[in-house]
Amino acid sequence: MKKRIGAAILPIWTVIAMTPACHECTQAGCENGLTLHFAAALSAPGQYRMNGTIDGQEFTCQATLPTLEMSCSSSEWRVEAYAISPGESPKIRGLHLQANPANINITVERDGMNLGQATMDLAYETVRPNGDSCPPECHVVEKTLTLTP
Repeated sequence: MKKRIGAAILPIWTVIAMTPACHECTQAGCENGLTLHFAAALSAPGQYRMNGTIDGQEFTCQATLPTLEMSCSSSEWRVEAYAISPGESPKIRGLHLQANPANINITVERDGMNLGQATMDLAYETVRPNGDSCPPECHVVEKTLTLTP
């Protein structure tokens, strides 16, 4: 009788030992896209216009400082701005696009004067904020733009 019990327990232990450890997925999210940071935040008062092409399609974003009135030609784009402390004038730190273009050509102007332009090809990183075996999976790239007139 004892031999039968021991024989029955061994296969169960083997199955438990071979089962991978449980991993619970968290609810952390991510967002596909391209984030462009300006090497120096745009802070002078005026009307800013950021326009160009992504994969050959035109886009335009506008922002006014210090009032921070912002608009973009597509809802996929947003201007990223901030103020470090209360009472401080806001600054434009960059742009974010909820899409994954292969290349971008961008020009930045303030009050009609060219502040600079950049052209770049983009390579995306795949991120899984909850671990390799958990969703979501996002494709992201962050670039710093040093504006050269």
